[in-house]
Parts: sequence; C-alpha cells; structure tokens
Amino acid sequence: MHARVLLLALPLVILFGCEGNALKQAEMANTPESWEGFLESYPNYAGADEVRRKVDVLRWKRAKKANSHDSYSIYLTHHPEGNQKGAALAKIDLFEYEAAVRDGSLEAYGKYLSDHPEGAYIDRTNAALARLNYLPNLTLGPASIERTNMADDPKGDLNGWRLKTEVTNSGDKTLRVVELHVDLKNASGELLKSDRWWAVAPDLKIQAAPPSMRAPLEPGGVRMFEWTYADMDLKREAEGATQFIARITDVQFK
Repeated sequence: MHARVLLLALPLVILFGCEGNALKQAEMANTPESWEGFLESYPNYAGADEVRRKVDVLRWKRAKKANSHDSYSIYLTHHPEGNQKGAALAKIDLFEYEAAVRDGSLEAYGKYLSDHPEGAYIDRTNAALARLNYLPNLTLGPASIERTNMADDPKGDLNGWRLKTEVTNSGDKTLRVVELHVDLKNASGELLKSDRWWAVAPDLKIQAAPPSMRAPLEPGGVRMFEWTYADMDLKREAEGATQFIARITDVQFK
C-alpha cells in the first residue's frame, strides 16, 4: 500500500522539480526570451500572468535603452497591446517626423502625413509643406562671381570670391526669411561642400543681420543675395571647387 502511494507521487515530484529548475534558469537570465521560453514549456504555470507582465517590462526597458525606431517597433511587434503601447507609438511618430525633416522633401513630409494621420507633428509638417510648395514662386537672377577682398578693403589683396544674385518673390506672401544654400562643386559636378546663408533674415544668431537683409520681402519684391568664401577656406574645406551654385531651400512667412 505505502509503496504504491510512493510510486504514484514520484512523477509529481519530478514534474515540480523540472518546473522549479526551469523557473530558476529563467530568473537567472531575466530576459524577455528566457521568460517566454519558460512559458512555452510550462503554459499552465500558476504565475503566468505575472511572467507576461515581467516580459513587457523587460522588453520596454530594452527598447528605451536602445532608443531607436527599431527597438520600439520590436516592442510593439511582441506587445501590440502592451502597457507601453502609447509611449512606443509616440517615439516612432517622433523618429519618423525627424526623418522627414532630415530629408526635407515634399515626398518625405507627405509620407509622414500618410503614415501618421493623427501624428503629433501634423501642424509642423503642414507648415513645412506650405513653405516647400511656395519655393517655386521665388526665382534667382543671373549670378555674378568675382574676386574680392574678404575685409572689403578696395586696396587689399583679392583673397576670396563673392557671389551675387537677385531673389524675386513672385508669389502672394510676404517673407520674413529666405534661406539659400551655395553648393561648391568640382569640374566634374561632384558636390564638395554646401553652405547656408540668407537673402532675408531679420535676426541672425551667428552675427547681426545687415540692414539689407532685415526688411521682409513683399510680393513682387527683389532682394540681393551675397555670399563670400576665402581662398584659404576653399583650400582647406573644398579644395578643387570650380563651381558655386546658389539654390533657395526654405522660407518663413511673415
């Protein structure tokens, strides 16, 4: 009689022993994968709900540490209704808006709007699109490029280059900022360097805006854009530059 009871109890002891060992191994590793592996082997574990909450917490910590688009996407793939779903979606929203800003094209901003119809950056994106869509209303006149003295000394050495071109606003909006980039290219057309400057800018952080740049550019108005580069800077930063090409890249409305 007693021997029979012992024989019946033995498999239960072995079962609990295996589960206990697996639990300890999962605890020692303490990763989402270790806990998920434990639940796969013991789906009826009494504390399964608590383990799932632990997995959610651990994978969120991993996502935050990496702080990348991929890490938050991975979190949502494993936990589509996880405790941090809202925070993960907000991070992805931010990363994809920032990617659109870095790209700076109509297509990139349009993709953000398509992918995030209720995104947190809809207003900023629409404002950027309005600025980009206005750019065709701005035209550049023929550019003149001449040798110049960088200190504006008429008797000094010609130690730099000066580019001049007129910006015409043929649209219907008044502009408080008109930004241009000057691309420096070699004889083969390869871009060596790109510098940013303004035809209209009431307040420059890097230096005080000259009076010719401060006034807004009204519809139909024309503004001279000037840009200079020293020979020594060209040699150091863009050696071999033979072409200076101005292009309008952004505006801000008054």
